[in-house]
Amino acid sequence: MKTLIVEPLKPLSLSATPITGITVISRIRAFSLPQPTTIIGALGAALGIELESIDPLGGISELVSKIRKYLRCGESIIKGPLAYFEVEGRIIGPTIPLYNYEFVKPECIKRDGEEYYLESESEEYRERIGYSTFINTGVSLGRRDSTGEKTVKPGFMYRYPLGIYTYISEKEEYTARPIFVYSLNCVENVEKTVVRLGGEGGLAEIYASDRELAKGVDLLKTPLDTITPGVYISVNHIPLLPIDDKTLSLDKVLGLELLGGFKSVIGIPHGKSGLPKIVVERLGLGYYEVARIRRPQILALPPGTILSVENKEIMQKADTVELLKTLYSIGYATLYPLTS
Repeated sequence: MKTLIVEPLKPLSLSATPITGITVISRIRAFSLPQPTTIIGALGAALGIELESIDPLGGISELVSKIRKYLRCGESIIKGPLAYFEVEGRIIGPTIPLYNYEFVKPECIKRDGEEYYLESESEEYRERIGYSTFINTGVSLGRRDSTGEKTVKPGFMYRYPLGIYTYISEKEEYTARPIFVYSLNCVENVEKTVVRLGGEGGLAEIYASDRELAKGVDLLKTPLDTITPGVYISVNHIPLLPIDDKTLSLDKVLGLELLGGFKSVIGIPHGKSGLPKIVVERLGLGYYEVARIRRPQILALPPGTILSVENKEIMQKADTVELLKTLYSIGYATLYPLTS
């Protein structure tokens, strides 16, 4: 097991909604951390892997297969992330994302009987990191031919988000630099390389080493592991596949079988006065550069969702869904224990 580090070199544009023109009234939303499809793509770029599949989902499978062979990886390649932040020369973490608005230390989440809540008066909560977005305006460029210079497409401007992380103290706010830490279940190392990450020219350093795993990373689990019964919180999206096009409830999806079914979902914690909230959202699986198309959308539980896991072994029903197995292998549905 190795530590995989991803350090953004500039603010990231991790758009969760389609790009729109500046004259269109629309909501622009961003992810607070890179999607696993983005990370596995960055890892493939760092290794110089080229893909042939023109199918957007087949491309994920091809990439996973080639990385597994190149780095000599196990069934589960990546787990994570846990987010660390550099603030004024010191490191804060590990932290867990709560949906797309803040990162908190796991110790902030308390239990009162059967209920879980966010203890906003705790010492740990004072070390939280806020997340917000700054909306920029971009101009679409195009080429007349494959070798010509780029020119502005007349009349086409668009809006895109840039993520901002802020350390919130009692007296001041400071800019925080994110460091995303994963476990990499592979034999070979990854040399430090600068790769594209997200949109709008985002860049990050990515590398892996044999050094001791960062605090908490060794505790991460995915549904491909044998998970000890207990209470966990998701550190990224938990993918859900609707059984049919009329699915309106959690008992009509695939993706929770390994975790005890839909009754295992507790929700995203709030203050002591409010119950955890169950949120299900549409999740795009990213942009496929090879075919220049977007991958399809699925449903998902967002990061920060608490689950009470009962199953000790993987159920055979989910084993038959190859897409879920592929998504789990690159880090989707990674869980961090709230109970030991």
